[in-house]
Amino acid sequence: MQFLSPWYLLGALAVGVPIWVHLIRHERARPMPFASLMFFRRIPQPTVSRRRLKHLLLLAARCLLVLLIALAFARPYLSGPAAPAGLGPQARLFVLLADCSLSMQYGDRARRAADAARQALGRMGALDQAQLVAFDSEARVLNAPTSDRGVLRGLIDSELRPGALPTNYAVALRALEKLAEAAKTPVSAFLISDFQKAGWLPGSAPLSLPPGTSLELMPVDQAARPNWSVSELAVSRDTFQGRYPRRLQVRVNGFQSAAAKKELALKINGREVARRAVEVPAGGAATAVFEGFELPPGASRGEIRLQPGDGLPQDDVRYFALVRREAGRVLYLTGSDSGREAAYLRGALSAAEDPMFTLEPRPLAAAASEPLESYAAIVLSNAGALPGRLGARLKEYVEAGGGLFLVLGDRTDWPALARALGTLLPASGAERAYVRRDAEQFITLGEFRRDHVIFQPFAETAAGGLLSARFFGYFRLSGAGDEAVLARFSTGEPALLARAAGRGRVLLLASSADNVWSDLPLHAGFVPFVWQALRFLAAAGDEPAAHTVPVAVALAGIWGARATPESYSVLDPAGRRQQADETGGVSAPYARLTQLGFYEVRYSRQTDYIAANPDPRESDLTPLSQEDRALLARTAGQGAAGAAAAAPRELEQRQNFWWMLLLLTAIVVVAESILGNNRLRRERAFEPQRHEDTKQHEAVTL
Repeated sequence: MQFLSPWYLLGALAVGVPIWVHLIRHERARPMPFASLMFFRRIPQPTVSRRRLKHLLLLAARCLLVLLIALAFARPYLSGPAAPAGLGPQARLFVLLADCSLSMQYGDRARRAADAARQALGRMGALDQAQLVAFDSEARVLNAPTSDRGVLRGLIDSELRPGALPTNYAVALRALEKLAEAAKTPVSAFLISDFQKAGWLPGSAPLSLPPGTSLELMPVDQAARPNWSVSELAVSRDTFQGRYPRRLQVRVNGFQSAAAKKELALKINGREVARRAVEVPAGGAATAVFEGFELPPGASRGEIRLQPGDGLPQDDVRYFALVRREAGRVLYLTGSDSGREAAYLRGALSAAEDPMFTLEPRPLAAAASEPLESYAAIVLSNAGALPGRLGARLKEYVEAGGGLFLVLGDRTDWPALARALGTLLPASGAERAYVRRDAEQFITLGEFRRDHVIFQPFAETAAGGLLSARFFGYFRLSGAGDEAVLARFSTGEPALLARAAGRGRVLLLASSADNVWSDLPLHAGFVPFVWQALRFLAAAGDEPAAHTVPVAVALAGIWGARATPESYSVLDPAGRRQQADETGGVSAPYARLTQLGFYEVRYSRQTDYIAANPDPRESDLTPLSQEDRALLARTAGQGAAGAAAAAPRELEQRQNFWWMLLLLTAIVVVAESILGNNRLRRERAFEPQRHEDTKQHEAVTL
């Protein structure tokens, strides 16, 4: 027998209290009157020898009461061969945490991991059960607890296969914690991995195991293996020319590697178009540049492949998507006779290396017959009354996803514009204002929303190209909420407003875009401002040419606002349809990327590609340091110690001897009360008889 709290056994020493009480009990003597004691001699007589224990049954009950209370608080339990037969051998839950990240595809690590998992299952007893958990950047519990060895071996062969995602040990430990909390038996966990250093992500919570859980590390490879990878790629996805106008930069990294000569092959749609040689220093990096290659119209699949390969070929290639599109058409409508404003806008749009928009000026009178839906955005400048149904058509165009840029000027008729466009305007009132010659000579932009996409190019010192522009005339706008104001003049009045209408957007500039009311077109900030404003109105985001798994990517075309209602169909790199609905498309405009290669997106009779690449950190096969391994070992030791400490507690809780002892204590209390009451009744019944005998003895003596 063992005790969970043996220090309470010291309370058994209190058994001496009832014995001491029984030894020192006093004999009650009746005082007798006597005339004189002068002729009596005092004879001392020892009394200790006459102190004998009496009422042994009552004494035994009191001693047993003290002993039972001490035993109950000490929480006794039986273990080992003396344990009750009903408890039997203790079952355990085996949890196998198998690393299925990309780095496990190096060499024969996947085979070693499967062998380690089978070895761990070989330790299971007849009553034990097991669960398999595959983890990379996420953890997936593969089965419910089972003791079927055939099912477990089948899962090892079919499910524990490395994928494309990076390593994250924190998610594996969190999965183990949840399984251990749900289990009703002790847990033996086995972490099977290459213990890659990159698996310890910065900011991960400290690892801790719940009590009763042991963790054993099972490394499949502990050496620092050399590896080369195509780790970075700088390329723009969209182009509007037949010949790619930019530079494509590639970075090759070597990890734990010697100096080596490598070649990079550029392929477009499976056809090699260029090749570059690079010299990668020992454990260093090298850069190569590709430029001047031809692109067919539409979407193209590109890849940069490193040759010769190594033990991890999955990171020797970098995928990217390119799209050659037609430049977006921008309709320019003005009520002014001057062509200065159109010239400034056209110059700003053509100043880019790869122009994304083309400006098409039209008179207001001819705009009624224009197919507005074919334009990426519309600029309405210095306009008064709109002819025919142009106002209604502009409202329909914006609500369907189009973008409208309203530029006010000296010929703007605000009341007529308000009647034609109504609630489409982001301000309810406007009044012309001029800078007075006897006061300020001009006003400038005072502040703007630096977090807005329009003003992204104007960070830090670049903001001077916009804030230095001078304004001599403008409109005082009223009725606009603070959330609609993107920029203000130095006077605090709104300079640029924005609002959403339906699925489209409207911008309102409170001054002109020529050199009549301002000199904004003459400053360096004018070109990026026009570009960003039109990109914002056309909902043309900067889609990256490649993504890093795992990630969810929004499915939208270059003019995304008008593409989202389409029904998308997505095929993963293996050709399987993803997220198919009843019509064969995808209801939600997102695709989740978890594999390497190209995802094919079909919508509105068009085909696009999304490129998915591995996390560059996964290419560094450096194992965990000795300190990090020691941390995991300490965590495992703490778990094992917790399991050892939890086993006696679990045995004691299952046996529950303490409440049996308390029940026996209650019985002894009742027995002690009965024995004590009987003794008192006998003494009280004997007292009158002894008193009478004493009287008779005194009479005879006298």
